[in-house]
Amino acid sequence: MIFELRHLRMRLSVLAALTLVVPARAEIVRELVLSDGGELSEERVSDLLGVKVGQEISESKLEEGLKRLSNTGRFQSLEVRFDSEKGRVVLETRLYDVLEGVSFKAPGDTLSYAMESLVTRDVSEVTALSPGDRISLDQVAEVRERVIQRLRDRGFKDVQIVIALEAGEMDSQKKLLVSARLGKQDTVDEVEFQGFRGADLTKMRDIMEQTEYVAPYLKKLDVPADLLDRPEDYLITQFKRLRSADAGQPIVYGIAFPTDWVLINATLSEWGQLMRGEGFFDFRLQASVVDGPNGKRKLLIHLDRGPRYLVQFSGNVAFWERALRAKVLDRPMRLGLPLNLSEAQAQIRAMYLAEGFKDIKIEVRSEDKGSERRIVFAVNEGRRSFLGKILWDGLSPREVEILTEIESDWKARMSTPFHHVYFDERALRGQMPLLLSLIQSQGFLQARLLGFKAVPSSRSDRMDLEVPIQ
Repeated sequence: MIFELRHLRMRLSVLAALTLVVPARAEIVRELVLSDGGELSEERVSDLLGVKVGQEISESKLEEGLKRLSNTGRFQSLEVRFDSEKGRVVLETRLYDVLEGVSFKAPGDTLSYAMESLVTRDVSEVTALSPGDRISLDQVAEVRERVIQRLRDRGFKDVQIVIALEAGEMDSQKKLLVSARLGKQDTVDEVEFQGFRGADLTKMRDIMEQTEYVAPYLKKLDVPADLLDRPEDYLITQFKRLRSADAGQPIVYGIAFPTDWVLINATLSEWGQLMRGEGFFDFRLQASVVDGPNGKRKLLIHLDRGPRYLVQFSGNVAFWERALRAKVLDRPMRLGLPLNLSEAQAQIRAMYLAEGFKDIKIEVRSEDKGSERRIVFAVNEGRRSFLGKILWDGLSPREVEILTEIESDWKARMSTPFHHVYFDERALRGQMPLLLSLIQSQGFLQARLLGFKAVPSSRSDRMDLEVPIQ
């Protein structure tokens, strides 16, 4: 007997193609044929599919089973077919390939050892794949675009890439082979520094020399080719260059330099960290390639220092100035942001509030003196308050007596041994769920907290907490 066959095709977010060819009504399974389940045994695959010999089969049952198999994350595609004449269910699977490794080669290009190592590292980085990861053809296409973009950023404008999956040592393993024809790396004819001083150029050179393949270019910046045999002229020339740099005049080096934007941007980023460490938070550091009046292409690196910030504190007692300074400067240093005085003021206030200084007052004064900007945070700490007693509102004396027993437990969970709990309203608000759970543990299962209110304690260094309960 032959029944009508229906086809249902779907694609899940895991990119596993699920295909069913099943009968229109329930039939008995007389034979079950399963293909490779990888690490899953045939019995486990059969359990997940939900099909056993002698049981009925239906479209909805198979659809649920395929979803369970797909959710294991092991299969690129799953297809199930039913032969109604023989009562045979056939499950065909395609497992994900597992990456054995990534290799790179550039046939026809003559690369220095340093450049070959650099590009190989780039390829490994942008593929974002490690041995043991699963790999599919869709991923190969994405990897190709990322590799091309990275190599173009390195200055290889005519790069051509072929990426293929080759068989690994095991059947389920694949090697990702990246083959590239890089061509010539783009260069500029001159490098010009604007707004730099002699010490700045030394630091910039030190940073860039950490990349091995640019070292030969940087040596030319130090010793012009026409002065290699005349060291006395070289010293005079260098002295004049450093003086002109200190005077704010641009310095131009006639040197073919690679337009490697990965290197250039990384150098500027690290240089920016040094600038912030010296108190320059409003500086601008930019690099661009421009066409010079002599027809030569020029890499222009422009520095505008802006004012240097001198951050000072007055009136602080509870914190060492070093701790306050670290709090104010941490985020701009870490994220490369300008110094935001309002944000810094809020951060200092939060530090004091967390230590029980409820009446903290902070005034910020700013004064410009030439190329320096003096910032003073004047701190008036006020009185420091510790957490006193909890005053339960809305309960009978007996209920208050019961809940008083949980007070020490609540405080102990908020502090380290031998330390007081400071009266920090924001922190206490965050601890209300814990207090409620302790209240409910005493049998008050329907209790609700209606916020809290700070009230003066009988001790001058304490603030009690009034907690209404419903």
